[in-house]
Amino acid sequence: MTTQLSIGIEKVLSEVDQQDSSLSNYSIDDVIPKAVVEPRNEGELSAILRIANMYALKVIAIGGGNDIGLGNIPSGLDIVILTRSLSKIVHYIPEDLTISLQCGITLEKVQEELAKKRQFIPINHAGSNPTFGGIIASNSNTPPFSGYGTIRDLLLGVRIVNPGGSITKAGSNVVKNVAGYDLSKIYIGSLGTLGIILEANLKIFPLPDHESTIMIFSNSVVDLGKIALEVNAKLFPRVFELINRHLLDSFGRNLGSSSQNFGYCLLVMHGGNSASVSNQSRHIERMAMKYPKVKSDIFIDGESVHLWSVFTSNIETRRVTRCRISVPPANTSSTIIETENEFEYFKPKIFADPGRGVVYFSIKVGEDSYLLTRRLKHLRKFAEDTSGNLVLESAPTSIKKEMDVWGSLPNAFEIMRKLKEKFDPNHVLSPGRYVGGI
Repeated sequence: MTTQLSIGIEKVLSEVDQQDSSLSNYSIDDVIPKAVVEPRNEGELSAILRIANMYALKVIAIGGGNDIGLGNIPSGLDIVILTRSLSKIVHYIPEDLTISLQCGITLEKVQEELAKKRQFIPINHAGSNPTFGGIIASNSNTPPFSGYGTIRDLLLGVRIVNPGGSITKAGSNVVKNVAGYDLSKIYIGSLGTLGIILEANLKIFPLPDHESTIMIFSNSVVDLGKIALEVNAKLFPRVFELINRHLLDSFGRNLGSSSQNFGYCLLVMHGGNSASVSNQSRHIERMAMKYPKVKSDIFIDGESVHLWSVFTSNIETRRVTRCRISVPPANTSSTIIETENEFEYFKPKIFADPGRGVVYFSIKVGEDSYLLTRRLKHLRKFAEDTSGNLVLESAPTSIKKEMDVWGSLPNAFEIMRKLKEKFDPNHVLSPGRYVGGI
């Protein structure tokens, strides 16, 4: 179906699928857009933003839509821009260990292409067909490949469509970057408030010849937290997750009997040659043996790959309320305990990266949003009292009306506000959704 969007004397044409023609399908926190457009190239995207900026129309871009729940309730929404047609690999030479791609291309498609050359991007996402523009704009990488750093470490440069429709670039397309501050980093996690990502340049890495995952089971999250800190200090795991009973149960049937009767599990994945993988697994087992009533299992190569595939499918984004808590790494275990105590009634699925001190949890919610909001506020205070913060990554509108998604304003808020005023003075992009309502 072809929909025609008329803005003043300007007209923008966009192809929209028949099943996507209802505007209510694209509502964000119950705010329904006046139009949905899908630009076929960067010229159309530029034109849409130029027109929107001219008439101060409010715009939100959507890629895969997996993280659309992140952010406060929009203060206005005139146009939703779908980026899924901008889905090409722009430049890829395997020997350079870098790749340039358009914002609407999916993670799955890129990983499939890289795998042909035994390469990959160390980014993961539990959603359905996540796009790179969405991953970068929301800074979503769960569970992250800890050993390779964060999205901030992987992003080399970007091309951006600015609110006025002009196209600029920041950063580089090579690993050795220019001197000075890399402006490409300000777009990571900015939720599309400064510009819409058109292209991204990212580092890529060789796939390891072998991989193994060791699962360490215990009823003491404190003991597992201590093991995790030792592993992080002495080894370099590729993936590193500490999970609770409710998440473990949801995929335990694929793991045999080892998961039974344990409350927590630490998963550590290594990659490399056969000798390296074997040595590191044995080293971790020796660390774990110092603690009582601990059991471990090792999954090798294809078993390990399958394990993480099942794990990712079980941290799906469809649960109603999802949170991210950031605390000092040493406080990871106590944060998990506090989360379980606050939300015992809701049976939270919890997974954490103890090396970075990031705890994620999700819950299904019934009608009692008042109780949930009160407990979320208590947990946020706990996090802030321990030099951390709690961000609501997804929540019902009723909860967002009662509490800010982002929490207390960061020390750098005034700088963030000035950047918004400089880049988007008409407040066209994602208005009201980011920190402090910018």
